[in-house]
Amino acid sequence: MVEETVFAAPISQLRIWSLLSDLPTYRQWHPHYRFMRRCQKGCHAQMSRLFFNWRRIRMWVKIESEEKPRVFGWTSKLSSLCRINERYVIVPTQGGADIQHIVEFKGVLGEIAGRLSRREIREEMAQQDAALLKALKKQTLRPPRGKGQLKLVPASTRRRTND
Repeated sequence: MVEETVFAAPISQLRIWSLLSDLPTYRQWHPHYRFMRRCQKGCHAQMSRLFFNWRRIRMWVKIESEEKPRVFGWTSKLSSLCRINERYVIVPTQGGADIQHIVEFKGVLGEIAGRLSRREIREEMAQQDAALLKALKKQTLRPPRGKGQLKLVPASTRRRTND
């Protein structure tokens, strides 16, 4: 069973990919996922996921699709009979990028669970996409960091010049 949503974001493809691939920051914007740690090679991460708004479970995910700046995705196994693939495909457009969010349930139990909870999955995906879009819009409003960033100096410490 495959569910897919597509939405537009007014931000560059690379910045979208950077937000999606920064797993520890999911805690700040994602309504269901929390990534605890990522192994050194970067191929696995521990994730806790909120199921049906009442039960949080922990699982290991395998980072499978990491094609910068186009695709980011992972696979999680609940058992040998149920596997969930989730990925984001980012396609550049003139005013930003289109984001394709794909969730795929595989395995015997995965197919059954996916079909029985299709409506809940669509609702969760809509919440996740809205949260991602909100985080991306916040990121576009944030000033750039680094050496070029302006520093605010209190008025009492400024030197006055008489011209």
